[in-house]
Parts: sequence; structure tokens; C-alpha cells
Amino acid sequence: MLIFSSSTARKVGKLFYDIGFLSSDEVVTCSVTNLTGELSGHTELKVINQFELGLGKVLFINEAYRLIGDSFHKEAIGELVDVMTKPRYAHNMVVILAGYSDEMEELLMLNPGLRSRFPTVLEFPQMAPEECLKLLEKLLSNLNISLSISTTGEHKAAVLDVLKQLIDSKGWASGRDVKTLRQAIIELVFTKAGEAEEISGSEGLCVSYKELMDCLEAMLKHRGGALDDE
Repeated sequence: MLIFSSSTARKVGKLFYDIGFLSSDEVVTCSVTNLTGELSGHTELKVINQFELGLGKVLFINEAYRLIGDSFHKEAIGELVDVMTKPRYAHNMVVILAGYSDEMEELLMLNPGLRSRFPTVLEFPQMAPEECLKLLEKLLSNLNISLSISTTGEHKAAVLDVLKQLIDSKGWASGRDVKTLRQAIIELVFTKAGEAEEISGSEGLCVSYKELMDCLEAMLKHRGGALDDE
């Protein structure tokens, strides 16, 4: 199964456990590093070791597109294809590859057997700018932090425009990156609060339009983009 969300992987594990396909709803997460060796023969052992850990469970291979690489990575792909057909593992576990759409498609093209081993693809559309803003407001409100932009007007339009640029940037991960943005805002407002002479805990903290835009622009620049002036 190809999937692009770790939270959904946990739900898949719960589903297959509830219907009796798996003996546990546990999700065993591994990276490409856990699957590849640096010497001949090591890769096979590492792949089998991860499958042993995931037996009866969900084996979640995060950022699986990193298997696109040198001969050891290609060896790991071949081992994945081979191990998944062995009676000990076939129909006794769920294997999930996770990654970005374009890179995952490139990965599947490397080995003809790989696509047939992963016939189910779950792809989630990116959250819209409005949805990202609502999620950000919710995450901040849990910490008694509010945004001081109006629900309508040019300030909100400008914020949504930068969010759209972020969404269109390569590698944007919707909810995960909104949480990263939240963290940047939290650090900013608590630094500001710490410098203030008096803090009213009952009123909470407020993020100004400029502060929000500064955080958004910094995030966009970090991702290799530039703020549009339009």
C-alpha cells in the first residue's frame, strides 16, 4: 500500500487489526537507512530484520522515495519485492510506503515488481489556504494565542496569498508544515512576551499581522521561494 500520511497509517493498522487480519494494531516505522547496508549482503539482512519487526503489524517505510539512489538502494528495492512474496510475510502484515507523489511514482518505475506489490495508492490533496489558516488558528488557540487579522479584508487576503505560495512549493506537507509554522509563531510571541514588563495571562497572547507575515515569509524563503509583491 502506498500512503502519504503517518496518521492514516495508524488508522489502517487499527482497521486491519479490528477485522482480524493483523495480530496487533502497532505501526513499526522505519527509514531507508534501516533497509540499506554499506557492504554486499548487509542490505538483505536489514530488510529481513525490518520485516521481522513488522510481522503481524504495519510496517511503515517513511520517505520511501529515498530508495532512489545507488546500488545498495536498488538492492533494497529488490529485497522488498522478494521478501513480500515469502509465505512468512505475505498476508501476515501490511507494508506501507510513504512519500511525495512525484518521487513515489519515480520509485515505482525502478522495478517492475514493485508496483504490483503495492497496488493500492492513497493520495491526499493539499489543504487549501483557507483550511491551513483555520488549522493554524485552532492550533494557536489551544495555547491561548490569537491572530489579529480580520476574517475579511486585504490583510487576510495577503496571508492567504503567501499560504498559497507555500502550498505550491515543493515538498509542502499540509498539516505537518502548518504545525511547523505554529511553532515559529509560538517562539516569536513567547519571546515578545518575555521581553514585556507585564503579561496578562487571562487575556492571552496576540499575533499581529506583521508578525504573522514575517513568520510566513521566513518559512517561504527557507523553502527556496520569494514573497510575491502582487
